[in-house]
Amino acid sequence: MDPVEQAEIEHDQEQDALQARKDLFVTSGQFDECVTALYHEYLEDPIRLWEALGPDGFQAPCPNLNTIFGNCQNKTAEALFEAHLACAIKDHDALALGEALLNQARAYLVRQASVHVDLNWRDYE
Repeated sequence: MDPVEQAEIEHDQEQDALQARKDLFVTSGQFDECVTALYHEYLEDPIRLWEALGPDGFQAPCPNLNTIFGNCQNKTAEALFEAHLACAIKDHDALALGEALLNQARAYLVRQASVHVDLNWRDYE
């Protein structure tokens, strides 16, 4: 067998084995446990906390859709969220303001933790 073909076969086998390990990591619940633990660590980090509460924490509905439609959806969602915050402040509606910021911060921190664990899952095995 050609050495290049052999190397490709070995590489494919290694990738399949690695994917099987990752699938087991995810389906066993270990992934979710690691995300939750990292989320709690992120809550203790003031830089991440302020990121989550600020504009970095806003999640656009179409973050990966770089088209006119996606951009319009994202801008509209951002404007609606800003209007919701402004109305809550204007109306002295602490509950609405708090819920909006809580939902934004929590979603941001969980998303950041999930991305980190997904990219570095082998460190958590």
